Amino acid sequence: MNIKYLLLTFALFSLLACGCQKEENPTSAGEPKNPPSIELRAQQYYPETFRGKKGTVCLCPILAILRNADGAAIPNPTITFSILDPQPWKGGFVFGDSLANHITASLATYQVTLEKTGTVTIEARSGLILSFLTIELDVIIPPAHSINLEIEPDTIHSWGPQPHGYSFLTAVVRDSVNQVIYGAPVKFDILEYESWKGEIFRADSLTNKEGEAYAEYRVYFEQIGEVVFKTASGDLFEVDTLVLMW
Repeated sequence: MNIKYLLLTFALFSLLACGCQKEENPTSAGEPKNPPSIELRAQQYYPETFRGKKGTVCLCPILAILRNADGAAIPNPTITFSILDPQPWKGGFVFGDSLANHITASLATYQVTLEKTGTVTIEARSGLILSFLTIELDVIIPPAHSINLEIEPDTIHSWGPQPHGYSFLTAVVRDSVNQVIYGAPVKFDILEYESWKGEIFRADSLTNKEGEAYAEYRVYFEQIGEVVFKTASGDLFEVDTLVLMW
């Protein structure tokens, strides 16, 4: 075996060995680092928690930016907005599901009237790309500072054998600054209850936008006397009297 042959064999082996080596960190120019995505947020000057009295109307611009795999904003995006598990108390979008596109973003205005405490999830979609934003709704019911009970009529007369009568109970609830409270719980009761005193229908209620809660009282005459009603909201209560007469 001559020296020239040995040198040729060694060179060929070295070339093959180098060609089979595995690179530790392979890279290719322009390889995407992340999948396309939607950046979704409430405008920074609006909180993502709406807190207020029941009946308060809240508006919130929702911004969505469609980004490509390199993180750059895609111009003139087509993005649709919707609410997961839609229900009336969760509100909706003022201009439908989505608004006209801007240069590098889509903008929609979310509106809700605070009716109950809960969570709203907004979905933004562009083709198969999804993003979600959670908004908390927190309804504040101020503590009752005053409650007034009205009975109309406050006297019921018996006419004929075993007649029946009825009356309407109205409670008005106000806060510490004399503003009516919307959504305050109210309970109507008959004190020292006996069967001849009749019964109350819709004894548990919530005040409406005028701060009023209603109940209906019905009685079948068995005897005459006084019926004392109690209406309460929280620890606050008031009593008033109705008279049953032949």
